Amino acid sequence: MMWPLIIPTSRVEQSLRMTQGGRMDPCGEPGQNKDSLLLERLELSLRASSEGLWDWSLDGESIYYSPRVLELLEASDEGDVANLFLPPHGAIHEDDRDAFGRVVARALESHGPDTLAIDARVTTVTAEPRWLRIRGTIVRGEDGRVTRIAGSMIDISLRKRAEAQVEEERFLLRQLIDHIPVQVYFKDRESRFVLANQGMAEWMKLEHPDQLLGKHDRDFFQDEHSGEAQEDENRIMATGEPVTEKLEHETWQEGAEETWVLTSKFPWKDRNGKLKGTFGVSNDVTELVKTRQEAVAMAMELQQRNQAYEEELQLAREIQQALAGGGFPKIAAKDGSSLALGSRYIPISGLAG
Repeated sequence: MMWPLIIPTSRVEQSLRMTQGGRMDPCGEPGQNKDSLLLERLELSLRASSEGLWDWSLDGESIYYSPRVLELLEASDEGDVANLFLPPHGAIHEDDRDAFGRVVARALESHGPDTLAIDARVTTVTAEPRWLRIRGTIVRGEDGRVTRIAGSMIDISLRKRAEAQVEEERFLLRQLIDHIPVQVYFKDRESRFVLANQGMAEWMKLEHPDQLLGKHDRDFFQDEHSGEAQEDENRIMATGEPVTEKLEHETWQEGAEETWVLTSKFPWKDRNGKLKGTFGVSNDVTELVKTRQEAVAMAMELQQRNQAYEEELQLAREIQQALAGGGFPKIAAKDGSSLALGSRYIPISGLAG
């Protein structure tokens, strides 16, 4: 097994005496050209990366911090800063202290890991919390016990703040999509779910959106609907053209009650424009469709009734005409005069008989 290079403390101190031109100061030891070149390269690399060195020999409580580490901790010299790796780890932020202690304890175990790695917030001398990425190589004796740990530290506060901002934005977005009254979902190029909101999970009769991951519409719907949905998604991915406000009739497996949704789907691309699948939103319009169907059925029934009334009215008219066509006889009086009666057909609208 190849062990990582560990630079002795004295050699680190030598490297820190180099000039800006990258050459060893005359105080460097003679005959150490190869080592000096190695240290010079190390120092230049550390300057470029803004990392600092630390070196802890476990034969005592003291620890070596390079000038860069002291700068990160806002300390003027090593005496201002305690050994961060010794309990009770008071300089470590209280929210990170337990995890930090567990990592260090694990590193100090006999026959434990070969490296130490943790990110933690460290309180500087001026009481400012600062995120540090701490890495170390563990040296053990023949009995497996730790004799020394040396490594580096670098300030990652900017990255952590950016990550926290991204996480907060992601949380807010998740809060939004989980509480809007529509189903939201993303599918891969095989039309399998890769992301869904709580509304979509509940629509599929599931408790959590994660239960949808890797599933396909055919796992829930009959072929009539699942096949049509996949055809739409394949066409969207092939043409780049979305489908908007399409009324879909959902026929469920296991004889569940049929439903209707108003669906819009779009091509899903990453930030580099690479196609990843489709995403969409669906809104339950089952009650609206059923109400419309009932209204259509009622309108058809009224139309049929009206047609029956018209037929009855036409029959009544024909009967009136037949009865009025024969005329009336004259009525003679005793004095020789007569009374003549006549009739005229007048259609009656809206009444039968």
